[in-house]
Amino acid sequence: MTHTANGKRGLDRLAELQTKFPSIPRSAIVKADVFREGIAWTPDLNVIGRWAIPHTHMIFDWDHDRLDSKLEVAEGWVLIPAVFQLRDGTTTIVKLAADSPYTIQTLQGDARYMLCRDGEEVDEVFFEPRPLWFTRRTRDGTLMCKVVSTAGRHCIFAITLLSYCHYFKTNEQCVFCCIVPSVDHARELGIERTLKPTVQRVLDVYKAASEEHPIAHFNLTGGGLIDRHREADLYVRFLEEMMQQLGDNQLPWHVITQALDEDDQRRVVDAGRGNITLCHPLEVWEERLFPILVPGKAKHVGRQQWIDAMLRAAKLLSPWRATTTIVAGCETVPPHGFETLGAALKSMEEYLGFFLEHGVLPRFTFWTPAPGSPWEHVSPPPTEYFLEISQLQHELYRRHDVPLLKSTCRKCRTVSLEADLAAASLPAEGEEAEQLGRHE
Repeated sequence: MTHTANGKRGLDRLAELQTKFPSIPRSAIVKADVFREGIAWTPDLNVIGRWAIPHTHMIFDWDHDRLDSKLEVAEGWVLIPAVFQLRDGTTTIVKLAADSPYTIQTLQGDARYMLCRDGEEVDEVFFEPRPLWFTRRTRDGTLMCKVVSTAGRHCIFAITLLSYCHYFKTNEQCVFCCIVPSVDHARELGIERTLKPTVQRVLDVYKAASEEHPIAHFNLTGGGLIDRHREADLYVRFLEEMMQQLGDNQLPWHVITQALDEDDQRRVVDAGRGNITLCHPLEVWEERLFPILVPGKAKHVGRQQWIDAMLRAAKLLSPWRATTTIVAGCETVPPHGFETLGAALKSMEEYLGFFLEHGVLPRFTFWTPAPGSPWEHVSPPPTEYFLEISQLQHELYRRHDVPLLKSTCRKCRTVSLEADLAAASLPAEGEEAEQLGRHE
């Protein structure tokens, strides 16, 4: 990953991006660039990590740096912050990269924090304090932050139901995925994940967390099994028991599984009691790239079957509550990817347009090379590409009058600009950033 795009450094690079994308807020441009480039480690991150929401390495690991000698590790997390916010509420993850031009520096005097690019001050950043429940334990003694993760108050209650993907066993894993290696890496750092988040454990955490701060929505996700009926069973049993225990709780759930057959889809939807959005991540749109980038899903499910599953889900659920997503940027990688970014953008427009016409909400996450994945050392496309596709998505959402979903929010949509651009188009009295950055 290079940080001297087109020879520009520091604030000159951001100014260049602003000139190219005048309709995108500067904060969103900074977010996209920071996510692509990462954050270089400094001891200041360890200090912030002692009180801010920390890295718990719950499912994926995106850090491109040898952390063993740099980080302090508690029982359930690494002492660096997981996310940060800009002043307007724009939020992204802290992804460590040794060669990044970005650092986060502590300003002298009043514990303020500044994002810098090549040593030049970009903007003040803010961190949310670590909830007290992170250090509490469930009734069976499990540390709560090993059961559930969060991006903070008024946000997500994230449950990884399956910290495993069967496609790694057959060497058919998606080229961008690191779900299995990240478990091993977390263990190397001293973090032993809880691989089975039972309903009782989750309920214990939910009770403790909701007594401390508001929770806006649940997220239920995981890896995949070749036996997708068995995978559906896991989700159905978990949802049924959770819904029964929660009773009148009407918080929305975002449920993410592989593409399921019709009967299994219906069982998952019924188990959700009208409170869920259902996502089957397609991962890759372009037909010729599907078997190359997601070989296991191509072999055991198939692209057309995956698309058919999404169209069925749209009929089972109300408009826009069936969703899919792709990992945007992989389609640009040679030798198989598009030769030009313009051709890749055209493919992205086809993806978005197709699903929007069928009542399915199409999303994407920005791709970054994940340690332990087959494409660990492959470079992502330039920040311009991520801004182009974000601008396109926002315009197509506007044309189709797509609403903001209650099952996700701006604070937890850390790897795309979907929620940020939607918030920017709201009236001025809309969402404001909470001033979270000063640790008392």
